[in-house]
Amino acid sequence: MIRLICDQSSKNAHWERFGESISKRLLKIANNKRGYKAVREFFKTLHSLFDDKETSFLIGAPSVLRKVIRECNRRMRRMNHKELARTKRLCEKIFDYSKFASAKQGWSAAKYVQNLNVRYCPYCNAETIYSLEIDKKSLSVKHARPAIIRSPLDHYYSQREYPYLALSLCNLVPCCTRCNSSIKHDREFKPFDKFANPYEDNLHDDVRFDYIIKRPSPCFIDDETALGLRINPCANTSTKAMKLMDFFQVEKVYNELFIYEAAEIIERKRMMMSGYAQYLKENMPGLTTSQFNKLVYGYSLDPYRINIERLSKLAIDVIKR
Repeated sequence: MIRLICDQSSKNAHWERFGESISKRLLKIANNKRGYKAVREFFKTLHSLFDDKETSFLIGAPSVLRKVIRECNRRMRRMNHKELARTKRLCEKIFDYSKFASAKQGWSAAKYVQNLNVRYCPYCNAETIYSLEIDKKSLSVKHARPAIIRSPLDHYYSQREYPYLALSLCNLVPCCTRCNSSIKHDREFKPFDKFANPYEDNLHDDVRFDYIIKRPSPCFIDDETALGLRINPCANTSTKAMKLMDFFQVEKVYNELFIYEAAEIIERKRMMMSGYAQYLKENMPGLTTSQFNKLVYGYSLDPYRINIERLSKLAIDVIKR
C-alpha cells in the first residue's frame, strides 16, 4: 500500500529484452503500404510513442501510459470494425506477454517480481507476494528442471482492452490471487484515469483503517464479532484511493477474513495504554523504536515497511488512532 518503485536496472533489462525488436515490428507495419491506412497511421503513432527509450511507454511511468491510452483511443474511434480488429490482433502479437511471463532464463516476470522487493499485495496488504525456484524432482517428476513459481502480475490496464500495454512495466502490478483473479478478474478500471495506481500513489497517505466497537467486550480476541472495520479517506483529495479500495472490496475482505487479527492488535494497544509500554521501555533499554514496536505489537509500525509486513497498514492505523 506504499508506492511501488520500478528501479532503473529493471527498466534497462526490459528495454534490452524487448525494445529494439518491438520497435522494428511497429515500424514495419507502419510502412506497409498494402495495409489499411488507418492501421498504418495507428502504428506510426504507436512507434513514435515507443521508440525513444527515455520516453517509451514500455518502461514509462503511469502518466506516460495514460497519454498513450488517450492517443490510441482517439485513433481507434476513427476505425471501422475490420480496421479495429486488425489493429488489436497485431498488438497482441507484437506485445506478447507470454514471452515475458513464461521466460525460464534471463530477464523474466519472475525476476521483475524479485526486483520490486514487495512481500505483500499492494492492493490489500494481506497476502504474500513471492517469486522462488522449486526443484520439481522433489515433487516426484522425473528429469524435471527447477521451476520458478511466482505471484501473478496484474495488468492494471487489461490486455484485452489495451493490448499495446501488455508488456509495459508500470502496467504490471504484483498482487495476490484473490485480488487478481477472484475480485478483479476481467473487470476494467473505468474511467481508466480515476483510480489510484500503485506505481504512482502512496495509498498509506490517502486512506486509513478505523475500527468500530459494536458493543463493549472485556476481550475482543474472544469476541471479535463486537468489532467492525472501516476504510476512510484521509482527505478530500483521496477519491482515487477510495475508488481503488472499493474496487477490490478491501473493507469487506478485512471484515470477513482479518477481524481476528484486528482484535489482537486492539488488545495489544489496550494493554500498552495501561502503562505497560512505559514499564517495558524502562526494562528493555537500547532498543530502537522499530524493534520495540515489533516486540510489543508484532509490527514495526514503520510506514516504509508496509509492503513487506503483512497487515501492517491495519496495525499502524489502529495503534496510532
